[in-house]
Amino acid sequence: MKFERLPFIMKNLIRYQATMKENDWNKGFDLLRSIEFQEGVYKTGPMFFSMEPAENEPRYRNFEFFMPVNFQVEGE
Repeated sequence: MKFERLPFIMKNLIRYQATMKENDWNKGFDLLRSIEFQEGVYKTGPMFFSMEPAENEPRYRNFEFFMPVNFQVEGE
């Protein structure tokens, strides 16, 4: 089987960053799903996240959640 290294490009990506306990990781996805209803958008691909240790907080992690949507959404 041959593998190729290609860029992973998604337009109109909503990103949410949070520091939380590792066991609470699903709360980020819950928030993104609620944005679908609030903003009237729908997801156009898989939701995914990254996680890394939080500085000086051994029980917490820094999370970054991503959700591709059908059009651009303004936000903070």
